[in-house]
Parts: sequence; C-alpha cells; structure tokens
Amino acid sequence: DEELAFLFAHDADPFSRWDAGQTLMMNVLLANVARTAQGEACSEAPLLVAALRRILKEPDLDGEFVAACLTLPSEAYIAEQMEVIDAQSVHTASIELKATLARALEDDLLETYAANATNEPYRFDAHGVARRARRNTALSLLMELGTSRVRALAADQHDTADNMTDAMAALTALVHWPGPERDRVLAAFEARWRDDSLVMDKWLAAQAAARGSDTLARVRELMGHAMFDLKKPNKVRALIGTFAHANPAVFHRPDGAGYDFLTDRIIELDHLNPQIAARLANAFANWRRFPEDGKRLMEASLERIAQSPGLSRDTHEMVTKIAEL
Repeated sequence: DEELAFLFAHDADPFSRWDAGQTLMMNVLLANVARTAQGEACSEAPLLVAALRRILKEPDLDGEFVAACLTLPSEAYIAEQMEVIDAQSVHTASIELKATLARALEDDLLETYAANATNEPYRFDAHGVARRARRNTALSLLMELGTSRVRALAADQHDTADNMTDAMAALTALVHWPGPERDRVLAAFEARWRDDSLVMDKWLAAQAAARGSDTLARVRELMGHAMFDLKKPNKVRALIGTFAHANPAVFHRPDGAGYDFLTDRIIELDHLNPQIAARLANAFANWRRFPEDGKRLMEASLERIAQSPGLSRDTHEMVTKIAEL
C-alpha cells in the first residue's frame, strides 16, 4: 500500500498514477468491507488521504484526471472482487471511506470547488469540461459531510447553473440526502427540463440510484409519474434498470422487497416487451454468490418468474440460464 500511495502521489504517467490509486482504494475498501462485516470500525486510510491531498494541490493537473482520481470504484465493481457478496457491508464501507476522505480533505475540496467556479457563459470545450469535472467531483465528496452548509452549496449550484451538466451534478449530489433542499431541487429540475425526454431519464435514474430506506417507495411512486411510461424502454431502463443494476444496497435489501419489486415488473413487462424483461432479469445473475438468505430469496424470485403463465421465450431462456449458473 505504501508503494501504491507513492505511485498515486508522484507517478509521471497519468494512467499508471490513476491505476495505482484505484488499486489502493480497492485494498482499503475490501479491508473495510471485512471490518464492517465483523462490526469493526473502518480504516481512516491515511496513505490514501495524503496522496489525494497532493493531487488536489497540483494546480497544473488536468481537471478530468483529478476527478477520476477522486472517484472510488463502484459498489458493483467491489462486489465483483468478492467470493461471497455482502452488499450491505460493501455499501457501508464505500460510504464510510467517502466520508473519511471528505472530513480529512474538507479544506482542500472546498478550495478546489471555489477555484473552479466561473462567471463566464457555458462553453463546451476541453477547458470547460475539465473545470466542471473537477468542481462537481469535489462537490460530490463534500456532500458526505452531511452538513447544511454543503447542502446549501449544492442547491445554490443547481439554482445558478446555466447548463444541464452542473444542474445534474448538484441534483445527483443532493438526491441521497432527504430534506427540503432535495425536494425543491428535484421539483425545479423537473420544471426546467420536463420537455427534454433524455434529460428526464437522468432525473428518473438519479432518484432510482439514491441510497436510503425510502428509495424503493420513491421508485414505486415514480412509476405513476407523468415522466414514466412502462411501454417506453428508455424510461424502464432509467428507473427500474437503474434501481436493479446500479443501486445494489437497496436492491439487495435483506427483507427481499427489492427482489419482489423487480420480479413483479419483469412479469408485467414480459407481456409488453420481452427483450427488456429478459435484460432486467440479469440483475439476479450472481444470485449464487450471496449469503444463504439472499440466495434463497433470489432463487424464489427466479422460480416465480419462470412459472408465470404465458412467459415469453426470451425471458424464460434468460431466467432458466441464470437459475442454472
């Protein structure tokens, strides 16, 4: 880890530098997953903190590179490295590491955020893209502080943004934190972009990816929203697909409610669009790699889908294949 931290802080080759950082992050995360599963406290990751502080203080680094260095491996990727997947411990370890970095690097992140603000009109060029990437990634980490000051910062960014990228970044940062700022920004974003179907797909996906105990209820509620249509594949992928494939902690909640929700939707969709239904079933693909309780619940879901009357060949083949994996 010391060698990886040194390479992350100093390597002259950008890819090697980033790759060392990702490997170091994975080492920290997997160790913290094990600690979390045992009820122990997560590591404060001093080597990682020191390397990232150096990166944040290098003014000549490309903004997109800095953003990539600040981005942790996804929870899905962390799970891929595990023989037995503990989705809740993976989620806890990931969130705890982000919070650790936010606390240790708060001043540097705030400085980065402020330094990459601009009053110039939006331009789509390399400089603008890099500046926005660095600023928005800093905001995403700062949100892990959970303070009213940072929530206000994100809400203000949304309100003053002259482009969808910054507005969406602010919404994505806020969507995990229930409160008046989140509700107001979600409503304002919808009012501004409701006539752009592709942007509203992002709005649906952001809410489906939100962590928290209220997410599944929110997804159910959004199925009745004017912006959602079960007959439109893009809408299904944005809301239901994101929930099942990009929100593992909520989808794999211990009570099995996430599995029941997806099972009902697959059966419902099979009569409308068998191809989409079959692809959604792939969310159960790793079912044998989960602890016994999760494995049992997912196996029951696969059986319920397979035994559904009039099931299409597409979905039946997919479910049967997954059940045999």
